[in-house]
Amino acid sequence: MPPPPYEEAPYDGPPPYEDAHQGASSYDEGPPSEDASLTRRLQRRTAALPPVAYFAAAGAVVLLAVIVVVAVVAFTGDGGTPGTAPPPSVTNVRSDGPLASAYSQAASTAAFSAIADRAKDTKPLTAAEVFTPKKISDTDAKASLKLTASQLDSRCTSAIWGPRLAGTLERARCTQVARATYSDDRFAAMVTIFNLADARGADQVVAEADPRAGNGFPLVPPRSVSFGRAFSTARGVAMGHYAVITWVQRTDGSGDESDAALLSLLVTTGRPGAVLVRATGTGKGE
Repeated sequence: MPPPPYEEAPYDGPPPYEDAHQGASSYDEGPPSEDASLTRRLQRRTAALPPVAYFAAAGAVVLLAVIVVVAVVAFTGDGGTPGTAPPPSVTNVRSDGPLASAYSQAASTAAFSAIADRAKDTKPLTAAEVFTPKKISDTDAKASLKLTASQLDSRCTSAIWGPRLAGTLERARCTQVARATYSDDRFAAMVTIFNLADARGADQVVAEADPRAGNGFPLVPPRSVSFGRAFSTARGVAMGHYAVITWVQRTDGSGDESDAALLSLLVTTGRPGAVLVRATGTGKGE
């Protein structure tokens, strides 16, 4: 008797989706792996789906992918550090300017825990604090730098270029910026101190100022020698709620990243007395 309509005859060939040679002794590589078995099962189930169900399943996968992407963006802000939203947009700030050739940075440490928050250090910086002493000496570099220009501002964005760095300063609630330049016949140094709300903001500022990112950098104060026209090196260090950026160069433009004299000057000028005194508990305001 012929088989009923639409009923297929028994199939005696190899299982669907398996190679014809599979199981032959000359190609036997042992039992199939778990991944391979899972793949074949998924293939059979997908083939059995009607078109509508297939496209519904595909749509669900796409929707899940979109949800994951949205969640990642929401968590990481603009794709940067997790939990960090993009800084606000700031107008009336120069879009470009000079940069250091090399840069290093360091986040705040427990040594500055006494001034980790501005609520514990409410007294504003004064010119007498930040611009003393008038001379910086470095025996390793054989340098004796004199104060040549200085400025203390309450509008922090006036002391930098770069809208993104300006936005980071605003988000970190910067209330003061002090800039001073020192020089002699061989070297020039610039020290910039930002007064921020807390150590987290200071960490963000020194990270944002990395010249490789091109987000912005401090500008020299009026009547100062220029910086950034030849090789120069800089370092950003968060000291509690203060962000300190030191920038040094040789007056003849020479030097490189291994220049011992410049590296020594970075350390010497990067220890502003005003901040260190407050970190020890002396000179704090209430």
